[in-house]
Amino acid sequence: MIANKWKKFFLFISLVIIHNKAQSQSEIIGSVEDYKGNPVERASILLQDAEENILGYDYSNKEGEFVLQLEEPELNLEILVVVCQSLGYEVQMDTISNLESNKGYEVNFRLKEKIEQLNEVVLESSQKISAEGNVTTLRTAPFSDDTEQTVEDMLKKLPGIEVLEDGSIKAHGKFINKLLIEGEDMFANDYQLLSKNLDAEVLEAVEIIEAFEDNPVLATVLDSDKVALNLKLNDELKNIWFGNIKVGTGTSERVMGDANIGLLRNKIKLFYFGNINNLGNKASDQLGTSPSSLNISTAYQEERIENDIKPVYSINKRENNILKEGQSIFNMAFSNSIGLVTKLTPKLSIRATGAFINDNQDQAFNSETIFAVDENPINIQEISHTNHINRIGNGELELKYSIGSKSYLKNVLVYQNHPENYRNRLLFNENIINQTLSNKESSIYNHLNYSYALNRRHVINSYLYMGRNEVQQKTSIESPILNHLFSVPDDSFIRQGSQDLVKSYGLKTNLFSDWGKLEHRLDLAVEALNKNRRTHLGLDVPNAGDNVVLDSLHNNLLFTQKEIKLKSKTSYSFSEKIKIGIGLSFNYLDLSTGIQSKNGWIFNPEIDLDLRKLKMGRFKFSYGKTYGLPESNVFLQNYHLTNYRSFQRGLGDLNLIEREAFKFNYRWANDLESQAITLRLKYDNSDNKYTTTNLINENYSLSTFRFVSGGERFSGNLDFTSYYEKLNFSTNLRTSQNLSATPIAANSSEFRELRNYSSSYHLTASTYFDSPINYSFGLNYYKNESQFNGIVSASQWANESFEITYFISSEWSATLNNELYQIENSSSYFLGSTINYKPDNKDLSYRLALHNLANEKRLNTVAIDEFMTYRSSVPLIPRYVYLEIKYRF
Repeated sequence: MIANKWKKFFLFISLVIIHNKAQSQSEIIGSVEDYKGNPVERASILLQDAEENILGYDYSNKEGEFVLQLEEPELNLEILVVVCQSLGYEVQMDTISNLESNKGYEVNFRLKEKIEQLNEVVLESSQKISAEGNVTTLRTAPFSDDTEQTVEDMLKKLPGIEVLEDGSIKAHGKFINKLLIEGEDMFANDYQLLSKNLDAEVLEAVEIIEAFEDNPVLATVLDSDKVALNLKLNDELKNIWFGNIKVGTGTSERVMGDANIGLLRNKIKLFYFGNINNLGNKASDQLGTSPSSLNISTAYQEERIENDIKPVYSINKRENNILKEGQSIFNMAFSNSIGLVTKLTPKLSIRATGAFINDNQDQAFNSETIFAVDENPINIQEISHTNHINRIGNGELELKYSIGSKSYLKNVLVYQNHPENYRNRLLFNENIINQTLSNKESSIYNHLNYSYALNRRHVINSYLYMGRNEVQQKTSIESPILNHLFSVPDDSFIRQGSQDLVKSYGLKTNLFSDWGKLEHRLDLAVEALNKNRRTHLGLDVPNAGDNVVLDSLHNNLLFTQKEIKLKSKTSYSFSEKIKIGIGLSFNYLDLSTGIQSKNGWIFNPEIDLDLRKLKMGRFKFSYGKTYGLPESNVFLQNYHLTNYRSFQRGLGDLNLIEREAFKFNYRWANDLESQAITLRLKYDNSDNKYTTTNLINENYSLSTFRFVSGGERFSGNLDFTSYYEKLNFSTNLRTSQNLSATPIAANSSEFRELRNYSSSYHLTASTYFDSPINYSFGLNYYKNESQFNGIVSASQWANESFEITYFISSEWSATLNNELYQIENSSSYFLGSTINYKPDNKDLSYRLALHNLANEKRLNTVAIDEFMTYRSSVPLIPRYVYLEIKYRF
């Protein structure tokens, strides 16, 4: 009965939002060309009445086409004026009179070049950095030394752009929202498929787009905080097939094969990337780019809700996250991806992407873990070898339908299939343990966004999503310790299985109103989530017949969550420099775990202050009271295995996590954004939270969730980017600070405060001298510290890098790479070199790489995690020589 009521309510809301009042309307279509007959993109088309009041607008697309809608009130006017303007051209106007309903009008413009008398002539083609409006353009040639292999290599050398260790990209101190190519979003969230594979040689320029908003309807009412990168390719690549093929081989059985194929035309854009190699990187790192950052924006952000499932059981490969690609990962990687965008009509476009990746990885480590829970620390030793076969196949199909700034629809269908297999052999405290894990995950989601301009002041946006995730696990463990715990023979096997199914759907509607200084946003959302988790554990005992089932280690949880959300927010601009916003949300929650349920209303306020266009920069302050929902695994009633030595169980209490969030953002930049500072601070104060009680000994650990009072967290990021054109020198400085305090219990019934502090400092610099030699260097420093039960644990490490590039001639160049890792009382030195030969006007080029010339064998690391100190030693990819040949077409 309740479910039927929800469905009826959901259907009613959908019909109210999607239905629009039928009205008489006409349409103005046309095109914009330059004086040579070439289409003009991004020309501004204004629709005005006789008194020059703006009734609507649009921008010409890549084909120079535009569409304007005429509503019934406009059809009653005696005359309409269509104005076309574009930078570098004279303004042109045309008029339409005697308008009629349901009639189409065509207006075409042929623009004349605007000739101005200038006191000074500036050759744009020689500018390294230029700015126009919200777009900063960086030409790549002045910053390139011709040794870059991929777009990512090129981005690392451009001022104002940072590529982080995980491959995510920052521009002007902010994580990018999109990586476009010729204005098109080809790979969406998987943008590393583009940045890590596209050949750097095809780049002409990179555009940094501030205040980016790809929804043309929302762009009329939103003050966006997003930033995007747009890759501009060489003109010679337009309208032809282009790309390259690379093959390489070397000592120690190193091999590589790579293919890039692209096509750029007005109505279709296509890219294919294929790669296979065992040079020490992972193909799976290119998928699902979702950097964790301090997002303190108070502006509307387009949502894409897809629920992840945290697996029940895991095998830790203990990969080293300190080293860079190609240094410690023993893997055969294969990736295959394609992206396609095509315009079926001027209003309708389709994007399709697909990827298949496969990693076959062998990872080994030796480690020591110290649990500092009391005066007598607990010490465990591990020697492990894991084979991990990781396959991912995913795809997206996106449809966009746009009528200028009047109506915009986008539908995205997303699918992923992700099977994994692990085989692990482990020596744990002198006990041999074998474990296998089969993990199968699949998901499918559909996202529908529709925006409609009711008039010049009001825009309605609706987001409808639905989908499901499913994860199945089968685990087999051969462990003398667990066999002893369960009192079964030593040759018995522990088998644990689990199945997770998540279904979710929701409808969110936003009404944006803009009266100039006064802005208002009204949000309404209806969402539902169902999570079903089943776990079972059994024993394969020799001579005992069937599998012995342990009912006390079974779980069957059905977690349901239903929400109705209503939020109202009003913003007022006292001037162009001061803007304040006040909001209040009303949320109705209905939660159930099958054992306990909770429902009721929650009221949360928020306020933000925006000080902008100040000489000293832009300041943002915000405060909000929020609530968080716990993960479903918190409510599993019985123990289950999370790894070969750890059991975990939940609790019956169902509670909300209430907290207050204080945020501050500061940004300053000069006109060309060649010097920019971005500072982000965030402080969360929790009234209560979920934590754990832990019982730890040398053989295994037991943890149970508890709901307690307290908990706080502080995070801060500072980015400073600078480029000094006269010195031909750029720098990036970045630091991150994190401090948290959480109550936790370990080998005691008493909860004590666990304090964790981490900090990192990063400095990079590059030169762009007009000489045969250029340099780049980097400095990274990390520090971690924890305090628990009067015991302080700390670790720190540093990494220094120095690179020299020398142009021997126009065809020959050489690069020498130096990297030094200093970790506690040990250090490791990596020396590498590449020699490049690129004959003038030839399609073939050659590259010789010398890897790990010092032939370092192992790297010792140390890390702090809660009250644990973890020391490990991992093998390094040995010295090898590698020759690569590239054919460009």
